[in-house]
Amino acid sequence: MGKRQAKSGGKAVKNAVKTEIKTAEKKYDISMIALTTVVVIIGFVMLAPVIKFTPTVKLIKTDKIAEWGPETGKNAMTGPTGAAVSPDNAFLYIASLSTDTIYKYKLPVKPGENWKQAHAWGGKGGTPGKFDEPSGISVDKNGNIYIADAVNSRIQVFDENAKFKFLIDYPKYGFYRTRNVFAGRKGMIYIADTGMNRIWKFDQAGNKIGEPAGFWGKGRGQFYQAYGIAEDSTGRIYVSDGLLKKIEVFSQDLISQAHFNVNASQSGLLAVDSQDRLYVVSSDTQEILVYNTKNNNKYIGTIRNDANNNPLFTHPAGIAIDGLDNIYITEPTKNKVLKIRPVF
Repeated sequence: MGKRQAKSGGKAVKNAVKTEIKTAEKKYDISMIALTTVVVIIGFVMLAPVIKFTPTVKLIKTDKIAEWGPETGKNAMTGPTGAAVSPDNAFLYIASLSTDTIYKYKLPVKPGENWKQAHAWGGKGGTPGKFDEPSGISVDKNGNIYIADAVNSRIQVFDENAKFKFLIDYPKYGFYRTRNVFAGRKGMIYIADTGMNRIWKFDQAGNKIGEPAGFWGKGRGQFYQAYGIAEDSTGRIYVSDGLLKKIEVFSQDLISQAHFNVNASQSGLLAVDSQDRLYVVSSDTQEILVYNTKNNNKYIGTIRNDANNNPLFTHPAGIAIDGLDNIYITEPTKNKVLKIRPVF
């Protein structure tokens, strides 16, 4: 009887020990899972500022309609940068940083026709009609041409025949490196004073309207590199910041309304089509990003390849859109201009 009780007691002890061991192991496992989870969370929090998530890229089918250049001869187009289309869709204006020249082309009417250079003017200098790094260019509804003459820190205005009209310049307003200009729908002229990170508003006679928006900073309505300018059908003004990779949105009176990030490398010049789609040129990644300004600036997709899936760009710079939503892209490294049309 004593031996049975001893055996029974021994079994009970062994079972108790086993239960304690299993309980301890279970607690250990739970503790390790909890510890691992904590370590992962802490690591994620510490690394979050440097982790970059690549958003899903949606490629937009795009038809390549035409390609022009390179040219030969005395006035051959070299280093095309800014671009603008005349209000009648008949002419394309190109600004060249490398030759300080403005080129004017008669656009083909029929398929297969060559582009015809109608005029070229400029050259390096500081007098009216001369330029030092012209970059942005825009044409108003009356055909007047506005050119951002960057190093001269001024805007030069010409009529449709390239006759000089007047300056909006540094001495009066303190500009520094005016890299872009945009002729708005309601006759207002918007200027990107890139060196001072300000956006100015003028009327067509060159009179200042209100005070400039922006200045140096990372906050809302501020810039590190104010550059591209575009306007939608409601009068909202969009300004790109290539360094901060964002788009600032202003009212037509330059009141800050919103901003959003763009996954663009060296985002520069902008354009808006008839459907209020915003196009952002990303030079270093050889693509153009498209956003829907009617739907909270939602990303629509990326223009990168043609219909045969061949790359369209090597270094896109300037952008212009005509009345039929054909898009003109300048390629300064190849001395070419592409005419494309996305399919939505």
